[in-house]
Amino acid sequence: MKELCYIVDKKFLFHFNEEELADKFEEIISKQNFIENQKKEIFQGLKNGINSELYSYEDFAANEMEACRIILENKYNVPIERKYYCSFREYLIANQKGIDLISLGYKDKYFAPELREIRKGLEKGLDVSIYDDNSKYNFEQMKIIRVGLEDGIDVSWYAKPEFDYKQMSEIFLGLSEGLDVIIYAKPNISANEMVKQRHKLELKKEFNRKLSKILGN
Repeated sequence: MKELCYIVDKKFLFHFNEEELADKFEEIISKQNFIENQKKEIFQGLKNGINSELYSYEDFAANEMEACRIILENKYNVPIERKYYCSFREYLIANQKGIDLISLGYKDKYFAPELREIRKGLEKGLDVSIYDDNSKYNFEQMKIIRVGLEDGIDVSWYAKPEFDYKQMSEIFLGLSEGLDVIIYAKPNISANEMVKQRHKLELKKEFNRKLSKILGN
């Protein structure tokens, strides 16, 4: 039997062996102004037997389209809806690692950078409930709390909404160096002032170390 080849979009040459798929592809790409990489994801979806129309929006970046396509192909629990745009890749990566963020409740109100911090925490087996409330923390705050948990630091010193990211970072650095951060771990002390206080504590710690060495202790 002779195999037919239907060519759609002569500029990029998308080849189909079924006229129905070729017509569907042409119908989809004619509605919006897609670039080549976007068309490739629509094309690949149709070839793989999925409904490419679900992610065929010209404002979807090609890599987001790719994530949608893989989600559909693997039947992951991620609704292909516009409200999740820019988050599909995070949902995909999580599912590929056995983490169903949607079922865990991380959906509508979460943005990709926040999902990334939650996903990374779950991958490490951390208690992400300490920082997963994005009404209290932005993704930068989430990150410094997550890193502290990974490093075994007592994040209760700075896992508080009243500290901004820079303040959290200074407290984190102090704790990492074994400093007595109680002196500056206060919301009313600016991050710049915290830097000064931390440096003073570092100098004091180094002085005591050298003095102890001199005294032979």
